[in-house]
Amino acid sequence: MTFGKPGGSERVSTRTVTFHRPFTLGKSDEVFPAGTFEVETVEQALEAAGYTAHVRKSQTLIIRTATGLRCREIVASELDSALQRDTDLQLAEPSENPDREGVTAQ
Repeated sequence: MTFGKPGGSERVSTRTVTFHRPFTLGKSDEVFPAGTFEVETVEQALEAAGYTAHVRKSQTLIIRTATGLRCREIVASELDSALQRDTDLQLAEPSENPDREGVTAQ
């Protein structure tokens, strides 16, 4: 059963994510360095019953290297988990900032 037909158009969006520590994605052993990365998302338009929905087609992590750019297709949920782990670790470590005194990870 088909719920919609491709509308023939894709939309591409880019967002920036920052990791404060080296990180991994999913079950991969590859360790990425701390830093700021661009994430490109491609969505396909699907049309049905007069409505258009955009469905994620791919998501790519753009990694800057000494020789240029490297692109790695990723799973959105694995990126979200890695970002959450990074935030949790950042909140758990002691801070010299008095405004963060007593703040712990939940």
